[in-house]
Amino acid sequence: MFENILAELLRLDGVKGAAVVGKDGLVIDFETTDKTIDPDIAAAMVAAVYGSGTTVMDRIMDGKTDIVMVEGDKGKILLIDAGENAVLTVFTESKVNLGLIRIEMKRVAERIAASL
Repeated sequence: MFENILAELLRLDGVKGAAVVGKDGLVIDFETTDKTIDPDIAAAMVAAVYGSGTTVMDRIMDGKTDIVMVEGDKGKILLIDAGENAVLTVFTESKVNLGLIRIEMKRVAERIAASL
């Protein structure tokens, strides 16, 4: 459904996966060069992390969430709202240009939201 849009993100240096995940935890679309990432497990976890992150921002900071990021020694996972029922997710290597990825994610998320 969104394979061409997700392929744009995969062309960025350091990006090893991109997904559109339902806020209910189901996979809408998933593209990756890293076959160790299980799409169904990733989707369920992404939905939980995004839900928790937005709740924290809303209740503690009384604000709207822009991007949720989880950073570890093997990479980063970035999550951004992509419409009423979807989250755009990008899986990266450790060293990436976060500014470029954030800009591209916002652009792609708007396109996905307009399509759903």
